[in-house]
Amino acid sequence: MNNTFLFWGIMVGLPLLIIAASFVAVRRRRIVPAAISSPSFKNIPLYRNVMIILLLAVSGSLYLYLGRPDLAITPSAPSANRQLEALIKDLKIYLQENPDDIQALYLLADSYRSLGEYPLAAEYYKKLGEAALAAHIQLPAEYDAIYAEIRIRIHGIGDPISRGLLQKALALEATNIRARFYMALIHAEDGEKQSAIDELKKLRQEVPAGTPWALTIQEQVQKLSSTPAPSAE
Repeated sequence: MNNTFLFWGIMVGLPLLIIAASFVAVRRRRIVPAAISSPSFKNIPLYRNVMIILLLAVSGSLYLYLGRPDLAITPSAPSANRQLEALIKDLKIYLQENPDDIQALYLLADSYRSLGEYPLAAEYYKKLGEAALAAHIQLPAEYDAIYAEIRIRIHGIGDPISRGLLQKALALEATNIRARFYMALIHAEDGEKQSAIDELKKLRQEVPAGTPWALTIQEQVQKLSSTPAPSAE
C-alpha cells in the first residue's frame, strides 16, 4: 500500500472516526467526562473544547503511524502557540477547582511540553502521576517514558529519576520505543557504548523507515559510532 495514502488515510479518517464516536457516546450517556459537566469547564469556549478533541485525535493518529507522539518538540507555528497558550490559561482556571482531574492535568502538561516549556511540563507530569496514584489508576508506560524524556531535557542524561522512570516504563511495556531509546543513551553514558549501539540498531529495524524516530535513532547510531572510546591510561 502507498505510504502517502496510508498516512493521509490515518490522519484524516481516524480523527473523524474518533470524533464521531465521541459524540455518539456522549449522546447515549455512555461516557460523559466529569470536566464537561463542571461549571468551570462550561466557561471554556466551545471551539476550544472541539480543539482539545482534535488535538487528541490527530496526536493519536500520528502515534499510530509514527510510533512517536512527541512531534510537538519541533517548534510550532505562532498561531498554534497562541491557541495552546489560550488553552493553558483555561485549563489552569479549571484546575483551581478540580486539581486532581487527570485528563486536564495531562492536557496541561502536554501543552507545556509542546511549547518547549519543559520545567512546567515536568511539574504537571509529576502532578498527573500523583493524581493517578491517589485515584488507583495505572498510567501507561508512555507516561513514564515521556516524563523521563522531559527530565532528561532539563537535567541531562545522567538524571537518576529519569533512569528509574525508564526502568518502570520498560517493566510495563518492554517494547516501548521511547524508553528503549533513552535507556540506550544512558548505557552509552555509563560506558557501555557498544551495547547502546547494538540496541539502537535493533530499534532502528523495528520502526518504520523515514519516520522521525528512525531518523533520530540513525543520528544517534552515527554519533556513537564516530565517538572514539576512552583511552586506557
